[in-house]
Amino acid sequence: MPEIKDLCNIIMVTYNRIEYTKITLESLLRNTSYEPHELIVVDNNSTDGTVDYLRGLEQGGKINRLILNPENIGLAFAINKGFESARGGFIAISENDVLYPPRWLETMLDYIIKIPELGVISSVNHYRQLLGDKYRANLKLLHGIEIDLEQNNVPNGSIVFRRELFEKVGKFRRVANRVFGGEDWDFCQRVRKAGYIVAYTPDLLVEHLDMPNHPLSLRYTTYLEHTKKMLRLKGIDAEKQIEAEKNWKAGEPLPAAKRAFLVKVWDRILMIIENIKEILR
Repeated sequence: MPEIKDLCNIIMVTYNRIEYTKITLESLLRNTSYEPHELIVVDNNSTDGTVDYLRGLEQGGKINRLILNPENIGLAFAINKGFESARGGFIAISENDVLYPPRWLETMLDYIIKIPELGVISSVNHYRQLLGDKYRANLKLLHGIEIDLEQNNVPNGSIVFRRELFEKVGKFRRVANRVFGGEDWDFCQRVRKAGYIVAYTPDLLVEHLDMPNHPLSLRYTTYLEHTKKMLRLKGIDAEKQIEAEKNWKAGEPLPAAKRAFLVKVWDRILMIIENIKEILR
């Protein structure tokens, strides 16, 4: 479909967690003042009343396009499905467990527009803000704008980028054998390899309410135990994998050289299966 240069499409993926979804959408609808924008919501077959809630918002004109998947196809493929119906020159991706402040989208787009080499921008998280002066001392000036460039990856709880970037580096991909997701990491690594910068805004705070890889999250334990089980079924030492990811530095390979070849083969098999399923749909 034809691109509308100034339009920003906000793509949100939902799967259950209706209370978080309500908080997120209420803050997004209340605090998104940038125009023009369109909201695309992709639901991965929620069963807790989320679909009825989303349909109500669509009927009320709050959601521009609602895509209801008959099964949970995962975060990466759901984002891609949303992108297929997007027509804006800018793309914002939101998870369904974030809290948006006023003018969040204007702020993030301002960085994208004024810094040509910036590929992906995300808001600063509260952990980095707690560092105070130590954090601000590491900020850099780029085109006269203060920005946090000390990032190889930013979480996709809320990110913004140009449509052309998505078309250049490729869609989101499912990353197998990772305890803590990895779709955002994989995407950001491809963005950096294409010669772009990945960064945080230093002052805009978008709270990510229920990150699965945070020990304070209510779903952390369930998520972790399920992933451990899946890793063990693949013959992978789950505890070593967790330690490797905790100690891992962005931009460097995971310390798993002895099984690197098998992991790559398994990743490729999973990707082929998912792509075939997507084509058959």
